[in-house]
Amino acid sequence: MTTEDVHVVTPAEEVAGIQANLDNARKLLSEATAAFTAMLSDAGKGKTIDEQLAISQAVKDSQAKVETLEKSLKAATSRARVASLEVPAKSLRDALHKALTTVSTKTLLDADTTGIRFIANVKVNKDGTSAWEVSSSFMGANAPVAPKSGVGATGGAKGQNRYVADGKQYATREYIEAFAADAIAAGKVNWTGDPTDSVGLSHRADVLAEKLGHDKIKVAPSA
Repeated sequence: MTTEDVHVVTPAEEVAGIQANLDNARKLLSEATAAFTAMLSDAGKGKTIDEQLAISQAVKDSQAKVETLEKSLKAATSRARVASLEVPAKSLRDALHKALTTVSTKTLLDADTTGIRFIANVKVNKDGTSAWEVSSSFMGANAPVAPKSGVGATGGAKGQNRYVADGKQYATREYIEAFAADAIAAGKVNWTGDPTDSVGLSHRADVLAEKLGHDKIKVAPSA
């Protein structure tokens, strides 16, 4: 037999095989239990001691087999779930690599920055489904950042906070309204009630931006 003839069992096939064996084991356990119950109902009449012991042992063996297969199925299902994420994970890595390597110099200059940062997380829901959450922001020497002095571009007046997500700027309350609900649902922040119905909105927005990988900048106050 050549290497080409060897079939590598996939995680999904492993799960299916164990499930089939488990179904058969449960059937045998049911039959052994029925035989044991029947033996008890007629007080073992017509059965030798050895036959009665064999029937009892069959129940024990069948139960042990079912329990072993149930553990194996749980482990195989977990492996299959991990393997199922490998394909979309590779696709995402390839897509991000392509995006990073094909961004033109003109695009970067038009954006007045020297690079784009992508942040990707996979969110696995309680029902087993998963989805990618991808955000991007500008980065580099020319990217907009909060002035260390806290002074904006107006030569003395403090700038206003803006949060940058997906190429769009949000005021503090707008940012919380746009992203807090999803962040709470994903467990990234542990807030209760209305996230905007609280003092210290700037602090909350800063925490949210840090958790989501978004940038905070200062802009000149509106005239």
